[in-house]
Amino acid sequence: DDTLYLKVASVDGAATEMQSLCPGEPLQETYWAATKLGEMDVTPEQGQREIELQLSREGKASGFAGCNRFSGDYARRGDHLTMGPLASTRMMCPARSEIETAYFKALDATRRFAIEGDQLYLLDDEGHTVVTFRAREIN
Repeated sequence: DDTLYLKVASVDGAATEMQSLCPGEPLQETYWAATKLGEMDVTPEQGQREIELQLSREGKASGFAGCNRFSGDYARRGDHLTMGPLASTRMMCPARSEIETAYFKALDATRRFAIEGDQLYLLDDEGHTVVTFRAREIN
């Protein structure tokens, strides 16, 4: 299931911060819109579509990478998460190709995840955030 547990060595002062440390959105069946690739802001400009990720309960990943749609498998065990192999459409978008390439590399490097409130963080082997997402409502 999507329940994550937080272990604390001491509860002194933790009670006031507990709400922000608990996940507010489920990993699966949520529309995740990318806000950062590493430290680079990828919030879309007017008229641009969001970079997105959706994970189904059946182990399928899909989304939009800035120019092309993609899909494939993912595996989750606790807070461990790996993606791939992923397949994508092959449209040409020279203005967005650099961001799209970085996004696919970040998804490939993903080994763990963390959710805090409405934000999803994908992390690499060393614990560095490779992509940050915000949960969005689907209209």
